[in-house]
Amino acid sequence: MLAILGFGMIVTFMVLIMTKRMSAIAALIVIPIVFGLLAGYTTELGRMAIEGMMELAPTVVALVFAVLYFSIMIDAGLFDPLVNRALAFAMLINYPRLSDQRDRISAHAGNALPIALLIFAAAVFTGILNGTGMVDAMGETLLALIPEGLGPYMGALVAATSGPLTFIMSNDAYYFGIVPVLAESAGHFGVTPVEVARASLLGQCLHALSPLIASIYLVAGLLGVEVGDLQRFGLPFALALNVLMVAAALAIGVVPFIAS
Repeated sequence: MLAILGFGMIVTFMVLIMTKRMSAIAALIVIPIVFGLLAGYTTELGRMAIEGMMELAPTVVALVFAVLYFSIMIDAGLFDPLVNRALAFAMLINYPRLSDQRDRISAHAGNALPIALLIFAAAVFTGILNGTGMVDAMGETLLALIPEGLGPYMGALVAATSGPLTFIMSNDAYYFGIVPVLAESAGHFGVTPVEVARASLLGQCLHALSPLIASIYLVAGLLGVEVGDLQRFGLPFALALNVLMVAAALAIGVVPFIAS
């Protein structure tokens, strides 16, 4: 049941933002709460959301600082190749007056704050997805679906599924929860752990567009586009690259199609 709710939660989120039925911020908060309630959780959802936000808080601080810092540095001319101002990069040097500093921060706060809100909203999503046990249930379900007869083909199977799996779950959940089990199972059929590890890395081009990671919200905010539009544009290219990388890995033998 938890696995079904987990998959349903992610699919519902993707459909709603890609069809523009809901904004990313609203969907990231409302959808996990609805599915958390369907899973039987009530007051615990607040704690799960807070835990998710605490986990991503350092990322938010770093990203907000980076956006403000580099925006101010661009204003100051640090990155202008025609101006030799490479040593004049601190705000206190370029903008010694407090009023000027306040103006520069206010000018770029509009870029930084929406990103922070999106990442905190994503933290609610991942916090509830993890806290309810949906991620673990999804992983167990996917492992149970692998037929025993495919054992010798575990290298190719991991390579083919690493993209979709890292798209719907965090890297921590996949690499610490799923890959060790896959490596242990593959070892019984002659596929070595290092071959499983190589195969598991091939899906990161798809993971980069996952709604569960902070970077996609940063990129979307800086580009001034909706997350759904960015995914709709980027996913075909990411999928094509993923297929190409898997095919190349199998062709040159770094990932075995079948265990020797």
